[in-house]
Amino acid sequence: MGSIYFALSKLADEGKIRPASVERDGGRPEKTVYAITETGEAEFLELLRTCLGANEREYHEIDQGIAFLNALKKKETVELFKARVEAIEGAVTALRKHKGETLRRKDVPPEARAIFSHSLKHLEAELAWSREVMADIEAGKFSSTKG
Repeated sequence: MGSIYFALSKLADEGKIRPASVERDGGRPEKTVYAITETGEAEFLELLRTCLGANEREYHEIDQGIAFLNALKKKETVELFKARVEAIEGAVTALRKHKGETLRRKDVPPEARAIFSHSLKHLEAELAWSREVMADIEAGKFSSTKG
């Protein structure tokens, strides 16, 4: 049983969803369509309110790496940051292209635009920060990096 089936089974056992119908499309296997219950709706709304109202601090793996820069030589650290910057630049370029191709369509809902914009803004900020740290490493501002 795959993870989606386990999750559906668990939600049904908890009374948050219930089977609504069983459908078959052509020669494909039967599929069960689920409906959300009042209990499931209440939990969904609670989770949604928590999610939208929260401002949790995000923890980034890179921060752990920064704490241990002294374990690598400066040259290697700069090379790693250059690769990081290039990867983020690629992601930003791809998102901007997607924006030009998809988000100009009128049928794209404002919620999708907001989610997309959020991702792009985060990547742009990460790119600016990564460039800044790389420049500081190159300039020798991190005394903890090995020669």
